[in-house]
Amino acid sequence: MGATWHHGHHRFRRSLIKNHFSRQSIEKITTTIRKKAEILCGRLEEASAIARPLNVSDAFAALTSDIIAGYAFDIDLGFLEDPLFRNDVYRSALELDMLCHVLKFFPFLLKPVRWLPSSVTEVLGLQNKSLGSLQEVIDQRIISSLRTTGQSGHAQEKERDSIFTSLCHQEVPPEERTLERLRDESLVLLIAGAEATARALAVFVYYMATGSINVQKLRQELRQVMPTCTSQASWAELEHLPYLVGLFPLPFPRYGNLIGLKSQSGVVNESLRLSFGAIGRLSRIAPTEDLRYKAHPIPRMTPMSSSAYLIHRNADVFPEPDCFRPERWIGAAASGVNLHRYLVAFSRGTRQCIGINLAQCQLYFTIAAVARRFDFELFETTEEDIRVARDYITAFPKDGLFDVKVTVRSRLGD
Repeated sequence: MGATWHHGHHRFRRSLIKNHFSRQSIEKITTTIRKKAEILCGRLEEASAIARPLNVSDAFAALTSDIIAGYAFDIDLGFLEDPLFRNDVYRSALELDMLCHVLKFFPFLLKPVRWLPSSVTEVLGLQNKSLGSLQEVIDQRIISSLRTTGQSGHAQEKERDSIFTSLCHQEVPPEERTLERLRDESLVLLIAGAEATARALAVFVYYMATGSINVQKLRQELRQVMPTCTSQASWAELEHLPYLVGLFPLPFPRYGNLIGLKSQSGVVNESLRLSFGAIGRLSRIAPTEDLRYKAHPIPRMTPMSSSAYLIHRNADVFPEPDCFRPERWIGAAASGVNLHRYLVAFSRGTRQCIGINLAQCQLYFTIAAVARRFDFELFETTEEDIRVARDYITAFPKDGLFDVKVTVRSRLGD
């Protein structure tokens, strides 16, 4: 879907699965998301008990990968249970990102790899074993869904609301139901659904460990809906906490005064702003009208592009853009400024990330649980490890991958 060029074609492909990622649909799985966040917290408790340094980038990627795989494909990846949070899907995605510039100009290089069975690509080192096994599982689910919908016109009851069922429905044109296309769509959903959210969570922990976040203020706020470290709050409750959310504070819990206001999440949105999302330039075209930017006319059908990295670091919009300042969102909301319009971590418009509701839900639950329950100290991690120096569609530091390592201290009993 993401690589679909024509607007109408993209809109059609998006329409097949958009209902699965609506706010209403994600609300139905909040219990599952909270349970996964609780498993993560249990693993952090283990690391705290033995004073073992932890790569939270891998830990959060395990969380987000398990959630999207379970929800979208009913597949249990089990990355959260792995002793080292080994996640070959996440690591393979990062490695593939680093090939983006080559593949942009030589896309045909991918075709021979597609034709080879996973057993061969593993031997050649073109794909790791875990990713190959996952691809085989996805292929089996696709084939099963195609066979089921082809025979009965609809899926069996247990599959009725699955993403596979929507993609494989017999009313979808045959050319949209090929194994290759559905496999690509599935892998893109899996990778995109894990990578960006995990990075935003790792950015949050980094700035929490550096003291850039007023942790005491955040915890004081969280205690209103989470009286103990292990208490659970609803998504709606978390969305209406001033410091976490970035709204001008009102006496708690006057939710009625907040309903309908644009949520400008303070801690959450700063985490998204400084994790950037996709920083590669995303092109847009106005097909039927001429545009003008200042004194420059832009004829119709002219590709235009911008980068989230430049927008999120625009000092005119975000003063001191390299500083993690949740207060900027509260101040903007109090002044009637919609700062949210400049947050493009999920892109904007008709090409906005389809999983934005799922990502936001995971961010709220995980940040609340982690901030309420743990303290962090950086381990072999400096600002250079999160500072953007390379553009491979997603942001990379000068050396290596995007890794935030910490030691964890539990606050159970607070």
